[in-house]
Amino acid sequence: MTRRNIQDHTYWENFQVTEEDLEHLSNLLVEREIPLPLDELARALVAFRCQREEERIARELSKGTPYLPRNTYQVGETVVFPALEYATAQVIGVRDGHNPEYGAFSVIQAEFSNGRRREFAADLADHPLNKTQPAEESALRSPEDLYSEYGPRVRAALNTRLEAEFGFIRLAGQWFLKDLLVDINAGQLNLAEAVLDMAGGGPLPTEALVRDLDLPKEIDPQLRIFSLNYSLQEDDRFDEVGPAGEVLWYLRRLEPPEVLDPPMRLQPRVLEYD
Repeated sequence: MTRRNIQDHTYWENFQVTEEDLEHLSNLLVEREIPLPLDELARALVAFRCQREEERIARELSKGTPYLPRNTYQVGETVVFPALEYATAQVIGVRDGHNPEYGAFSVIQAEFSNGRRREFAADLADHPLNKTQPAEESALRSPEDLYSEYGPRVRAALNTRLEAEFGFIRLAGQWFLKDLLVDINAGQLNLAEAVLDMAGGGPLPTEALVRDLDLPKEIDPQLRIFSLNYSLQEDDRFDEVGPAGEVLWYLRRLEPPEVLDPPMRLQPRVLEYD
C-alpha cells in the first residue's frame, strides 16, 4: 500500500505554509506577471503539495524494490516498505514458508537500518496487498477534490502567512510581489493628481488615471493598474473612496468637508464604562 499523507484529514487540519510554498507561489507570480486572488494561489498551492508528494514517493521507491508479497527477493536485495513509512531494509535470509492455507511460498528476513529484523511473506500470489494498487489509485482524491474539502483551511493559513510577508502585497483582493511592481515615479503621480484635479477631485477609477501615465505597453494592464493603485495608496494626496469591490480615487484636498470632518451624528460614539 502506497501511503500518501495528503490524502489524510490530519494533514490538512494541521496545514501550515512553508518557505518552499512561498517560493513556489513567488515563481508562479513571476511566471504569470499579473496579480492573483487568494483563491487561485491557494488552489495552486494544493496542486503543488500533491505534486511534491508524488515526487517524494518516487524518490522513496527508487531506493529499492517496493515490497509486494507476490515478488521474489534475493539475499542482499534492498526492499522498500511503503506501508512502513517507506522504510528500507536489506534481505539477509530466505526460507520456505509453512502454512497449508497458502500453499508454497517463501519468507524473507529483512534487517532495517536501526538493526531491527522482521520477516515478510514472498512468492505469495494470493495476498490482499498484491491487489490494492489499482483500487488504491482510483480512490485517490484529486487536487480539485482536496481543495473542495480543505480550501477554507488552506486559504486561511495562506492569507495569514502572506500578510506577514513583507515581499507580498494585497490590493483589492489581489496578491503580487512588491519587487515586481511597475515603477511609478513622482512625475506620473503628479500627472494622476492633475487628472483628478481636472475632474473636480474625483472620484475616478484607476483605469481613468493609468491611461495618461505612458507606462510601457508590454506590461499587462492588470499589473499596471495594480502598481498604480499601490503607489496612490502610499501617497497621502490620494484617498481611495470606492465601495467594496470597486476602486475609486479622490484628491484629499478637494474632498467635501463632511468627508474630511464628518458631522457629529456620523462620527462613531465612544462609550465609556465604569
